[in-house]
Amino acid sequence: MIQPRVDRTIQLRDFRKLAYAEWGDPDGRPLLFFHGTPSGRLFHHPDPAALEGLGVRFVTVDRPGYGSSDFLPRRSLLGWADDVVALTDHLGLERFSVAGLSGGGPHALACAYALPDRVRRAAVISGVGVTTPEAVRQLYPERRWGVRLSRSVPWLVPHLIALLGDPRDVERHYRKVLSQCPADRAVLERPEVRDMLQAGWGDANRSGTRAFAEDGRIFALPWGFDVARIRTTVRFWHGSADESVPIASARSLTDAIPGATLEVVDGAGHFLFFDHFRAIMSWAVDGA
Repeated sequence: MIQPRVDRTIQLRDFRKLAYAEWGDPDGRPLLFFHGTPSGRLFHHPDPAALEGLGVRFVTVDRPGYGSSDFLPRRSLLGWADDVVALTDHLGLERFSVAGLSGGGPHALACAYALPDRVRRAAVISGVGVTTPEAVRQLYPERRWGVRLSRSVPWLVPHLIALLGDPRDVERHYRKVLSQCPADRAVLERPEVRDMLQAGWGDANRSGTRAFAEDGRIFALPWGFDVARIRTTVRFWHGSADESVPIASARSLTDAIPGATLEVVDGAGHFLFFDHFRAIMSWAVDGA
């Protein structure tokens, strides 16, 4: 397992702790990476050479309630942008890029919307989309129920998660992800990927399933901003065989955001991040 070069917390104005880690070149071009759901700051590319030569200062962050970041009930996507401002001010980063994987995608778009003078580029990889009725119908049954409960009785969602696949049971959660992402089996069965994922899930979810449920609530409800007003340069990467988040989500967001582009990876599933990491990172920090 690769260890981060830096692993720390800062205190926010409301006295919450926000945890972050750093990887790669400390003098490189800064990129903040927002993890998927349910994951945390220890999610990274497990190949030690993945960042070599890219000149990237790769900063990962625990969202509230994951890992070592304090939980924040009823949080919002735009509130996440405020946390990012606090962190980047602490790190002395005036301008930076962002990238979001899966559940991190909406968080990257929130920063692209709210911080146009600071975010250079936003990369969204296998990102969760706006849950329109059509998009919800394309989800597998468990996700459909999650969306409906998040909208009507959100207090039930942590119990549903614990019943159907508590991510603290990392081996069971790993098997569940394998079953939901058949196109990713070859990637997920790599020992270094499996070990990194399981260690990250264990750390990220050690406090329970509240953060997982809160992510679900945020994705199911209106996001609180109009993606059509994003002026930051945005690019989506999405696998044509992604069964976890159907590609229709990426297509609709690409159409809605001015100037956004979509890179469709033919035959790839939800975890294309690992095989296309260097290309994504190079694009995200280009000119930064």
